[in-house]
Amino acid sequence: MTSFIPELVDLRNRSGIKWSSEDDFCSASYTDPELCLNAVCALYCQQISGKKFSSMSKIDKKRIAALEVFLCDGDRKNKLKKTISEVGPEDLWRYKTLSIQYYRQIYGIYHNKKDHLFCPGAAIWKLSSS
Repeated sequence: MTSFIPELVDLRNRSGIKWSSEDDFCSASYTDPELCLNAVCALYCQQISGKKFSSMSKIDKKRIAALEVFLCDGDRKNKLKKTISEVGPEDLWRYKTLSIQYYRQIYGIYHNKKDHLFCPGAAIWKLSSS
């Protein structure tokens, strides 16, 4: 039987070092699927707060909104409520693709502390399976 236990996680890379550049962040997106999930949530939060990303297509905005609704499961603070195991491979591919495609904007959100759940030193609750 699988149980889900809340775990406090720091939004830094696995070595504990903060991302110091867009390239560091982009590289981490290739190997850390949970980072991609959180990145899409951060993009969504910026999108609904009225921040404009001129390079983002209407289709991507709709995808981000739909994926975020699934990930946060109606949480008003947009906290991640799904685990990696609950995300299908096709959706996981979409999260990773969006995270890599918009890595500059996402790194800007992270670096400029525009999202309290996605910035240097921010700790979030994630659900981990054990």
